[in-house]
Amino acid sequence: FSNPGNWSTADAKGPALRVPQELLAFKLTDKIWVEFLQIGPSKNHVVFRVMFEGEETLGDKKYLGVRISMDTADKAFEVLNDDEAPGDDYHSGQMNIKFLKYSTASATQQKTLGFAIIKSDLTLGQLIDLAKSTKIYKFVFMPYKGLTVEVWKGC
Repeated sequence: FSNPGNWSTADAKGPALRVPQELLAFKLTDKIWVEFLQIGPSKNHVVFRVMFEGEETLGDKKYLGVRISMDTADKAFEVLNDDEAPGDDYHSGQMNIKFLKYSTASATQQKTLGFAIIKSDLTLGQLIDLAKSTKIYKFVFMPYKGLTVEVWKGC
């Protein structure tokens, strides 16, 4: 879990553990949104959305917030200490961050819930540090049996 893929500045997305240092200081609003998305072979079931206090610039583009999701890692790696094999019995997960140009719910959401964030002046870096300190970024997906295509489910 400590060696996720690389951050893409051009796409403004990548592993949460690889967000560039200068972006971690972006201040967040006092609400976190939980979005339940339509289930499909390549979609997460649940993602989080947090908005910045103001518009933030990354390169020459303006962003209003981030989406935080658990996705299958680009490459399966061993995380379980037993007879199960990565890529066959499970697929390693990766917590990703994607910068958003919009502040509304995702187009594929079925239901969105908002929760107040108790800590004031929370930054993106502090939110990522919380995920790291509680180890919730360590996640595996299990195979969804009985389908004609390979699908991994984690939530």
